[in-house]
Amino acid sequence: AVREACRAHEARAFVLGGGTNVLAADDGYSQPLLTFDNDWTIRPVGHGVYFASANAPLGELVAAVGRDGWFGLERMAGIPGSIGGAIVQNAGAYAQEVDQVVSSVECVHQRSGEVRQFSREDCWFKYRHSVFKHEASPWLITGCTVRMTKRAADSIPHEIHTALLATGHEPARARPNDTSEVVWEVRQGKDHVLTDRNKSAGSFFKNPRYRPGDPRVNRIRANFTARRDALVEAGVDWLRPDADPVRSVPGADQLEVVAGLLIAA
Repeated sequence: AVREACRAHEARAFVLGGGTNVLAADDGYSQPLLTFDNDWTIRPVGHGVYFASANAPLGELVAAVGRDGWFGLERMAGIPGSIGGAIVQNAGAYAQEVDQVVSSVECVHQRSGEVRQFSREDCWFKYRHSVFKHEASPWLITGCTVRMTKRAADSIPHEIHTALLATGHEPARARPNDTSEVVWEVRQGKDHVLTDRNKSAGSFFKNPRYRPGDPRVNRIRANFTARRDALVEAGVDWLRPDADPVRSVPGADQLEVVAGLLIAA
C-alpha cells in the first residue's frame, strides 16, 4: 500500500507517526501521509537486548527496560512520541540519547519494498539528527533493537542528582525506575509531559552549539558555551565543583565560571 501510494503521487510518503512535535500548515498537505495503529510490540530478545516496533511509545520502552533493571533510557521518561520518531531525531534528555543504546534499526524502502537492517553506524547519528531525517530518505523505520546495561552512568546531571536526593534516593544506587520516576516529576514540574491536566506537546528546542570564532557565551541562554578551538556543548549543571569535568563535558577543563557566565579559560 505504501509503494502504491508513493507511485501514484510520484513522491515518498511523510511518516507522521504519533504526531508529536508536528505543526501543520493551514493549506494542508498533498503528499501521502502515514500514521501508525496501536498494535505495537516490545519484547526481550537477549540478555539486555530488546526489540521494539517503530510505533511503540518511547515511554513504554523506557518503562519496560527499567522494570527489568536495565539502564540506558531511564532519563527519557516523559518524552512523548514513538520509537520511530525518537530514532529519526535521535531524541534524548539529561545526557542520554537514543543512539547510545540503539544496536540496529529495521527499515523498509518505501518504493522497492526492500527490507534492510541499519547498524548504529549506518544511522549517522548526531545531536538531534540521523540519516532518516534527510528529506530524500526513502526508508521507513519499522523497528529497532536496543542493547541496555546493568551499570548506571558515572555522571548524573545536577538537576536529576538533586531531585534523587530530595526523594530519598542515593543517586549512585538508584534503580532505573527510581530515576525515571524522578525525571518524570521534574519534567512534569516544567509542563513537559502529557497528562490529563497538562496538554503539552513536548519541547521543540535544540541546545545551541558554537564553532571557533563564534561568541564564547550565549547571552540569551547562558548555560551553554564553547572552547575557542572546538564545537562544544556544555551544560552549566555539569560543570559543578563536584563533577568530573573531563568525563562530564569535553573541554570542560578549559571553561570557567565568571560572574555566573561560562567563558573559555
